[in-house]
Amino acid sequence: MFFNQLPITVLSPTSLISWVIKNWPKIPDLPEKLSETAVKTIQNSGEGIRRVGSSLVFGTADGGKRVIAFIDQAPQKLASLEAGQRVIGTSLSSLQTLTTVSLGVAALSPIMLGVQYCWLRGQFGNLQKRLDRLEKLIDTQTISRLNAGLESLETGSRKGNQYRIENAYVPCNEVLQTFASRLRDLLHERKKKQDRKVILHLTQHFSIAICAAARCDIAMGYDDNAELTLSRHYPLLAKSTQAVFQQTIEKTPGRFLKPKLTDDNDGIEFLRSVVQQARDNNVLPHDHSLALASGSLPAFVEYLLGESPRRNFFRRTSTEGLKDELCDVTASVEDTSRVYSLRSMIDRAREVGMSTQEMINSVEHKKHSANSPFVAWAI
Repeated sequence: MFFNQLPITVLSPTSLISWVIKNWPKIPDLPEKLSETAVKTIQNSGEGIRRVGSSLVFGTADGGKRVIAFIDQAPQKLASLEAGQRVIGTSLSSLQTLTTVSLGVAALSPIMLGVQYCWLRGQFGNLQKRLDRLEKLIDTQTISRLNAGLESLETGSRKGNQYRIENAYVPCNEVLQTFASRLRDLLHERKKKQDRKVILHLTQHFSIAICAAARCDIAMGYDDNAELTLSRHYPLLAKSTQAVFQQTIEKTPGRFLKPKLTDDNDGIEFLRSVVQQARDNNVLPHDHSLALASGSLPAFVEYLLGESPRRNFFRRTSTEGLKDELCDVTASVEDTSRVYSLRSMIDRAREVGMSTQEMINSVEHKKHSANSPFVAWAI
């Protein structure tokens, strides 16, 4: 078994590659040694090692990949998650570190789902113009049911109380079905009527409900049921993320070359990592032009240059507006990747002949003793 503590900055694409190469010999199911040529290829293209939510994958530009490890957050380090949510959109550097890990790495621990849920509820005050619409889609009764389910799941998991976990399943599953129905109806509206913020907010609640229901099944030892829940609802989750994608990055992607947003390659690299993650979690088809261009940084820059808007467009596009779009699409992609990663954990547990809960238990005590907010592990 491999277990390692992660500094928060390691989640940026470049730092993640360096970290994996450094720890390569310790990670199970990888070739014993990387050739010098292979190391240079991975470092130069950034294609060999990628993060998809809480999964670390090793793959190639054609989309082929396999999960090599998982990232999780130490439960006692909640402050860093909350801090990450608060600074969303304040700067590009915060997007590259805090927001990505705080949104996509919280599927495993029930307490993390609860923190994410509380943060989402707090965002209603920032969405006053859309509040009436959101209240119809995410009503008080539904939220109370989800809150009760999350609290029961967290308490039952922490104390090993199966009765509390069983009681958590019913409200979590009922809320999941409710959100699925409402999101489906929302996406059936004409595109001109669709509000990106409303879709995003409902998508994030839907993602939490999916993970909560699946996590109940995992805790009760029903991995097959959890897998069925994830597989059944994932296409709708991916479709809602596609809707956000179409209203942000996919809409004249060359806009994101605005100098104030990409003064150096870090901004473009971050944008590319979002596109790669959308490709890896099947939100973007592998033959989509953006997905194909994301195979290397030079190809991605060339694609953006070819998609650049008219010369005077940049004068009419605010940097804050672009950051807001980037925040929204990142949040949506990460919440979709969270569900994707949970499915990957079930698959990995099956490969090694364990239940998913047994695999979780094997690292739980190590997480509690970690000094770092984030850890990586593989079995």
